[in-house]
Amino acid sequence: MGEPDDVQEMKGNGFAANIFARYYFLKLGKRFDAYTELGAGFGSIKEKETKDNETESTTVKGVSTALDLGINYFVTSKIAISFTLANVLEYSNMKIENDQDHSKATISGFSGDLNVFKNFFDTPTFGLQYKF
Repeated sequence: MGEPDDVQEMKGNGFAANIFARYYFLKLGKRFDAYTELGAGFGSIKEKETKDNETESTTVKGVSTALDLGINYFVTSKIAISFTLANVLEYSNMKIENDQDHSKATISGFSGDLNVFKNFFDTPTFGLQYKF
């Protein structure tokens, strides 16, 4: 058997927030509406790990923005099931800092998927929406 892990304590906390705006551009019957969505988000995680009475702290902060396509199915006039079908464009930036060795890293990414209909069952996300 392997040696026991010497981690004495690990604690972490995080926070994330996202906002988005949708534009409905195509009505498909009485209950289906197609949309495009622009969203932005921010997140932060801080983790502390104590080993052999030494504490190491790592902080990760990130931002992202995305342009998506989707469809809403309105169960009633106020409640809809939301299907995000494709992430057309996405940009993300993440900064990682470690206080023990004072290291810093930045990771940025940009992705685009212009062939959004190759297999729309590959990337869907589902949600429930209430319309005010």
